[in-house]
Order: sequence, then C-alpha cells, then structure tokens
Amino acid sequence: DTITCNAAISACEKAGEWAHASQLVSLMAQGMVELSTITCSAVISACEKTGKWKSAFRFLSVMAQSEVKCNEISFNAGISACKKVGNWEESLQVLRSMERRNVEPNAITSSAAISSCDKACKWREALRLFNSMTLCGVKSSMNSFSSVIGACDWEQALRLLGIMAGSQVEMDTVTFSAAMSACEKGGNWEQVLQLLNMMVERDLESDAVIFNAAISTCKKTGQWERTMQLFNLMDQSKVELDTITFSSAIGACKEGGELKQALHLFDVIAQRKVRLDTTSCSAAISACEKEGAWEKALQLFCIMTESKLEPDTITFNAAISACAKAGQWQRALQLLFVMRQSKVNLDTISCSAAISACEKHGGWR
Repeated sequence: DTITCNAAISACEKAGEWAHASQLVSLMAQGMVELSTITCSAVISACEKTGKWKSAFRFLSVMAQSEVKCNEISFNAGISACKKVGNWEESLQVLRSMERRNVEPNAITSSAAISSCDKACKWREALRLFNSMTLCGVKSSMNSFSSVIGACDWEQALRLLGIMAGSQVEMDTVTFSAAMSACEKGGNWEQVLQLLNMMVERDLESDAVIFNAAISTCKKTGQWERTMQLFNLMDQSKVELDTITFSSAIGACKEGGELKQALHLFDVIAQRKVRLDTTSCSAAISACEKEGAWEKALQLFCIMTESKLEPDTITFNAAISACAKAGQWQRALQLLFVMRQSKVNLDTISCSAAISACEKHGGWR
C-alpha cells in the first residue's frame, strides 16, 4: 500500500538512492497504488541529494499531472537540485511554478533560489529575487543574505550587510567572507580591512579565504605594508598560509620595491613546504631581475621547472632580463632558445632583452 511504499522510498531518499526511489514510484503506478505528497517529495529529495535536477523536474511534473498536492518541501528540493548544478533559470522556473500552485515560499526557498543565481554570477537576478521575497513577507535567513551578498557588487553588498544588521539577522564567517570577496573584486581595500575588524569585534574566526581576500585587495591597490601586516597577523592567528597567501604577498612586495622581502618570502615557502605556483615564482624571479641577482633568478627558474611548473612569458622575460642586465648574454640566449622550444610566446620584451645582452658584449652576430 501507499504507507509501505512511502517507507521504502523514504529509506532510499535518506541513502541518496534516487534510481531505486524512482523505480519504486514506477511500480506504484503499475500497481495502481496512489501517489502521495510524501512519496513524490521523498523522490525529489533523493534526486536533489545526487544532483539529478532533470529527474527532480520530471517528478514535479508527475505531481502536477497526477494532481498530487505539492508542498514547500517538494519545491524546495527541486530548486536545490537545480542550484547544485548551477541551473539558475530552472530554479526560477520552479519558483514560478510554486507561485502558480499557491504554495507559499519560505526562507529555505529564498536561500536556495538566490544561491543558484549567486553560483551563476547573476547578481541582478539574485538581488531582484531577494527584494521580491522581502516584499512578499518572506523572512530572509542568514543563508539568503550571504548568497545575495556574494552575488552583488561591493556597494550593494555593503548595503545588504547594513540591512542584515538592522534586521538583527545573525552574521557569520560566510556572510563576512561574501562581503569581503565583493569588496576585493572592487579593489576597495579600506572596506575589506574594516570588515575584518568587524569580524574580530564579533569574535568570529577568520579563515584562509577571509585573510586571502584582504591580502589580495591590498596587493592589487599597492598597499604592500598592509599586505605584510595581514600576512603576519594571519600567521600569528595560526591560520594556514597557502599558495594564494604567499603569491599575493610576494607580488605586493615586488610591486612595492621591497625586493629582499619578496625573496625572503619565497625562501619561507620552501621552509613551510607550501606548494609553489607560476605567479609566485614569476614575481620572485622579477624581484631578482630588479635586484640584479641573475644567479638567484636562474636558481629560482630551475626550482620552478623541477617542481613541474610551466614558466610563462612573464617568467622567461624576467629571467632573460636578469641575465641581460648582468651581461650574461649566453645565458640570455639559452633561455630564449628554451622559450622557443617550450612553445611559450615570445614578445618584444623577450627579444629586446636578449638583443640588448648581445649588444653590450659585442655579440652582434
């Protein structure tokens, strides 16, 4: 009967066995066992857990055709299934279907639909949906706010953060991380640091994502001293320094003319056994070039290739220029040859640096 089938489907749903749950529904239809809201909601929830949004969609249609009453659980599971695979348009389609069938959306509905827009970088749709839900009297949850903040530009993000504070909705690390990310993208380092201070005041624990957003913003705006302050604070707070952290800090020091500091940070990477990346290596080699440390530049270049990292045009140019400035024209030409063999694009800087090295030492041929 329906109760027995519901129990079996519910067990499949909890185990994420959407295919078995789907088969049971088919057997119910063949045996003329009446489908219920609980039956279909459990199947849709099983589809949601395994990211089978098309199957979730199909069962919502089955519910409509069989005149089975849909509730907010059914629709929320359908929207969440679409959210997981970034199908924001389908999420909104399910939401409209919900409205047509006079099912009241709740905070979970709002959060899931907004989050799907956020994942697809559709901040205008996310904001429009958030405002629409608010006008309909749906109380926004912390997750709803965090999702829409993450989707917006920095000015909208800060406005929403203010509304959130005024509504006395609890803010967590995810909320502040979303707002800081928006400010970081907009290059607003002062706001990023202000948000970090707000987190400290609220005794919220900062993680690597939070610190990296702040460090990256300071680096982009040429604030190398603040970058290093945050780097040291991150280390003191026992937050793990990762590849992104070092890459941003080395780049900031290089751009700020603090070349010895940039090279020191590169040495710390080796001591901490942090994974190298092309960006940090290129920045360190560029610092060597400006310092006139051609031997160190070549050493770093070798470390990079030994680490199975692929040097790009910027890396080669910095190494070639370091050799050229030190009069190491043969090594400059060797690097140019390796660059061509590696099928890395040569540009004006590459060729000019190599020619300059030869010209200085009479290697006109």
